[in-house]
Amino acid sequence: MGGVIVESLEVQSLPDATKALVFRAIQEFDDFTRENDPWGEHDCAAVRVEGQDYLFKVDYYDLDLMYHSPDKSDPTVTARVLTICTPAER
Repeated sequence: MGGVIVESLEVQSLPDATKALVFRAIQEFDDFTRENDPWGEHDCAAVRVEGQDYLFKVDYYDLDLMYHSPDKSDPTVTARVLTICTPAER
């Protein structure tokens, strides 16, 4: 809630049902470990849906989406951007 979602071309071209599964997998993801989340930020990972891997990353920008947020924990100065792509599009 309160952010922007950016989908790569491959993700945009998925059938709606598959795209819904990808979004659900990202929403439910909670398997963060030292290996896939070394800084403990819980803002980047991969999910597998129907045999295909998808990457997601949350970035924290200022409200104009021009620069990094001055304080990513403060929603009054931060716009969150979720990017979803395939590994090939990374």
